Amino acid sequence: MENESPEKYTGYELNDNIEELYELMKKVSDDKRLQRTLRAFYRINKTLKNIIGNGKDYLKRIREYKHEIVEAIQRGKQTIGIKRGIKLFGIGQSTYRIWAMEYFFRCGQSLSTICNTAYPQQLTVKEVHKMHKILSQGEFLHWPIISVAYYSMKNSILKAHPNTWYKYARLMKIKKKRYRKPDIKYDEGLRAKAPNEKWHADITELQTADGRTSYIYLVMDNFSRYITSWRVADKVCAKVRIETFEETIINAGIKPKQKRKRN
Repeated sequence: MENESPEKYTGYELNDNIEELYELMKKVSDDKRLQRTLRAFYRINKTLKNIIGNGKDYLKRIREYKHEIVEAIQRGKQTIGIKRGIKLFGIGQSTYRIWAMEYFFRCGQSLSTICNTAYPQQLTVKEVHKMHKILSQGEFLHWPIISVAYYSMKNSILKAHPNTWYKYARLMKIKKKRYRKPDIKYDEGLRAKAPNEKWHADITELQTADGRTSYIYLVMDNFSRYITSWRVADKVCAKVRIETFEETIINAGIKPKQKRKRN
């Protein structure tokens, strides 16, 4: 049997690989530091797989698991280091520092779960309740959040930046109801079937910044909605009105009918 060739048996070529793998596992079992390093890489790899597996948008998903990422990096800092862990997750060092601050200074009393001592600029519980009350009121139910923010700031109700209003509205899961204008069906009015069949005349009063009042005379074609003639005067005058009609008649190319002479 000892003189038989190993090629006689199926799978003989795996012997060398098995021996190499055995030696590698033996070295890993003897080296405690190497075990800790591999364990740290495994944790980070597992965390990444859990995040990526929940959605295609990686950057959006990775923010949702920022506390888990900080915890994984902190657990592996003694073996692979914080910088290498940050690089493995593909985030910047400044981003990690912000996430780490939020993780270590978590507080159950704050709506954003961040301790007021570390982040004193965040709203107090009283201010959050006031914001929730304003956003939920029927008066402001259809107002945009930015309008509510500036209204509250102007009337000294709650002084906070519009971005803060958006942030806390998202945390409180408040969604503004979009106002939809009711669909009112009006009766069909006067309609022309051809140009210059019917005209509309109107005088609009306009007061300028210097206090002067001007009157805008308009003549508009019913069919095309085209303004056929206009004037601006400082008073309401029949003469100006007649001028606009005369100009409209000339532009339309209409010749007045001549009266027949009676015998």
